[in-house]
Amino acid sequence: PTYYALWAANTTMHAMLSLRIGATAAVGCYLRKLIWAGPQPMQTSHDGLNCVTLTFYAVSDSAGATEPERAAIMWGFA
Repeated sequence: PTYYALWAANTTMHAMLSLRIGATAAVGCYLRKLIWAGPQPMQTSHDGLNCVTLTFYAVSDSAGATEPERAAIMWGFA
């Protein structure tokens, strides 16, 4: 239910994804400003599991003072 209210209010979101590739390697992605796209989130069944599909697109933030603060996507590698 929380997603329904956020979608209705068109609230911007952010996401951070990280993957460990090996014992000494990793990659990360930060999406600073996500805008809702597509239809309202609805609960569905996917292979017998309850799911809610959330659809976003990443946009840049013109209010940022520096280039990293304005970026739509930031990547990190280690």
